[in-house]
Amino acid sequence: MSPLVFLRLKNSTGSLKSDLQVLEDLADRVLKEHSVFVTTSKRSFVDKCNLPVGIRIYVSAAHTESDLQKVCESLKSVAASLFTD
Repeated sequence: MSPLVFLRLKNSTGSLKSDLQVLEDLADRVLKEHSVFVTTSKRSFVDKCNLPVGIRIYVSAAHTESDLQKVCESLKSVAASLFTD
């Protein structure tokens, strides 16, 4: 178990730069529309681990079940509208 939840695109756009832009747009809209802050993970040339670009969510004991539900629903809502546009 880890306090870090890592989300990535199910289907890549074909380039890391485009994938990162899609995820940054998602994170921006989740913040603007639902006041939920999530961060994108960026890869670096100095990284020893080649993780795909994605969204990182940090969960702590201070988060309530309601907080976690809001994050899930916010991400689902924005993703649904973003990927159908």
